[in-house]
Amino acid sequence: MLLACFCLTVLLMLLLQYISNRYRTTTVGFLECKDLKCPIHGHLKVHGSEVQGIVVSDRAAKTVIVESDYTIFLKKYERSLRKMSRIPAYNPACISAKLGDSVMVAQCRRLSKTKSFVVTKVMGAKK
Repeated sequence: MLLACFCLTVLLMLLLQYISNRYRTTTVGFLECKDLKCPIHGHLKVHGSEVQGIVVSDRAAKTVIVESDYTIFLKKYERSLRKMSRIPAYNPACISAKLGDSVMVAQCRRLSKTKSFVVTKVMGAKK
């Protein structure tokens, strides 16, 4: 009887642990994050490149456009060329980057037709 009770409690603990890992909820201030696409609280894995940039648009729902500057050296002309890329990235509710924020975005699996990056952290807020 004691062994059956022990086995039942162990199974119950494993089930609760599985449910808590599957559906993670974390309270950030007053906001509770239940987003499975969140790289911090959800199941979204990041890989590949990480880019730092500035949010230039946050009009779309759960999406920000991050503008990143980089340079390319042209060997033929022995000159450097400054370029800019605009990256659509997923913006989780717990991070909620705003217009003008400096953010870090990381590459992940394709989330929609245009989004394959996710905002991982806000480096500096707009002043």
